[in-house]
Amino acid sequence: MTRNSEKTSMSITVRLFGPFKQVVGERDVIFNLKTGSTVSQLLTELITKYPSLKDLLFDIKKLELYDYIVILKDGRNIKIYDNLETKLSDNEVIAIFPPVAGG
Repeated sequence: MTRNSEKTSMSITVRLFGPFKQVVGERDVIFNLKTGSTVSQLLTELITKYPSLKDLLFDIKKLELYDYIVILKDGRNIKIYDNLETKLSDNEVIAIFPPVAGG
């Protein structure tokens, strides 16, 4: 017996702030990803759709996300989970914040 009711994809909302929002032209972008996808896979989809975000998010020399970029999964920093390998679930909101400057 097969389980036709099992979902093979999930909907993830990416909420962008600051220059990320300006580049994309909207605050929220929805992606449909394979069930079990990670934040890293989501970021790959994001920069594939919006290539100009790559230089804003990633240190190309080190091939990694800039340290000052904050990514929240439903309001909690992904660093408390598995960072970029954090698994995503259907209907989650991933918020991406630029560096914060203050004075």
